[in-house]
Amino acid sequence: MLAVLSGLALKYRWFGAATQAHSLFLVDTLAIPLLMQSGVGVSSGMGTLLAVSIALTSLVLPGRLTLFHAAVATFGLFSGIFFFQGLDSLNAGELTHAGLLGTAFFVIALLAAVLSRQVGESESLARRQAADLVELTTLNELIIQEMATGVVATDEQGHITFINDAARRLLRVPPGAPIGALGQVSPTLSDCRTRWIRADTGSALYQVTSERQQLRALFRHGGKGDRRAPLIFLEDASEVVKQAQRIKLASLGRLTAGVAHQIRNPLSSISHAGQLLAESPGIAASDKRLTEIIRNNSARVNEIIESILQLSRRAESTKEPIPLWNWLRAFIDDYPGHEGGSPERFSLSVSEAAAKRTVLADCTQLDQILFNLCDNAHRHFGRPLSELRIEFRVDLNSYQEVTLDLLDNGPGFTDEAREKLFEPFFTTRSDGTGLGLYIAKELSDANQIDLSLIPRPGGAHFRLRFPSNHG
Repeated sequence: MLAVLSGLALKYRWFGAATQAHSLFLVDTLAIPLLMQSGVGVSSGMGTLLAVSIALTSLVLPGRLTLFHAAVATFGLFSGIFFFQGLDSLNAGELTHAGLLGTAFFVIALLAAVLSRQVGESESLARRQAADLVELTTLNELIIQEMATGVVATDEQGHITFINDAARRLLRVPPGAPIGALGQVSPTLSDCRTRWIRADTGSALYQVTSERQQLRALFRHGGKGDRRAPLIFLEDASEVVKQAQRIKLASLGRLTAGVAHQIRNPLSSISHAGQLLAESPGIAASDKRLTEIIRNNSARVNEIIESILQLSRRAESTKEPIPLWNWLRAFIDDYPGHEGGSPERFSLSVSEAAAKRTVLADCTQLDQILFNLCDNAHRHFGRPLSELRIEFRVDLNSYQEVTLDLLDNGPGFTDEAREKLFEPFFTTRSDGTGLGLYIAKELSDANQIDLSLIPRPGGAHFRLRFPSNHG
């Protein structure tokens, strides 16, 4: 009955731990000596039950109380002997046995007290270490979340188990949005993970390029050492591209300074001499054709030099909010390519959501980008310009970014041309400079505008994706 009541008291916390320990020990101190004397006395061995009670109580109560309990148990042991046997019939063996048992009580109490103190110190140390671990974990999570480098952890099945704020931003995952498989967030990054697992190497760096973002992804073994659950570190490759662009423009500026002086002066003399030769009265018709070749190629070389100088002298982009819908209408009206042609050569469509948005860009440089794209359509049309049609489409993509599509009904590009389209000096025309689209791409990068060619049959399709600006 006492055991049942004690169990209920512990379960429902009727009393404190110290009160229950005192109560149980008091019951043991009264009951065990009575049981001993009702049998064969101290020699029955039941006194060891008091030793167990003292040991258990000593683990719960402070050290001084354990000695007090040992003294009480010893007193109860001798009191039982004196009470039941009387002073006249005391057995020396019983007293000796009781004395040894009492001594054992004190030894057990002292040892239990030492053990209890060590356990308490261990518990205190464990609590401090647990608190330090929680604080360190919180600090690590804060550092990882505030890192400029994106961090993504995946499990063996390719599901994302952790992603910090920088990785969400780089992968265009909205804050607080649920995450699942890596392939759903970034199929290209998931393919890189598969290749890294199959390659069976240590850390590896991959370039992740997609329509949305250009990233550098470093794959390393995770904490478990399982290759199927790597840690992925992401960095925005645009900063590296910008640095390379600055170095390239600095080198180009030094080059063009010499080109302008060393080439343009002799070129001007050649062009002027060809013009004078063409105006000579006695020149033959075949020779006059040669002078036209001289003038045309001199003009082409001069155009190349002007384009290179334009790149090297390019000013820093000064971005401003531009209402793209109104700006495009003004661009179409001012574009000189439609002069003398049909006004219906250009068409413009815009979605209702995109019509209310502005984009951040340098107005002059954006004008140059579209001018070069339209000029490319005119130069490569190959049919009467009256048949040329250029369409502008303004819309929002799934990431709520403004996109501007430019489509024409020209011959389009071959697969080989698509791969080299934005490289400098690449052209499919004998009289082309190969710098128009290259300059458009460079100016787009300077404004953080993604200029890309969208494959389509029967004409060119360029797309400009502007950086997010919810103005």
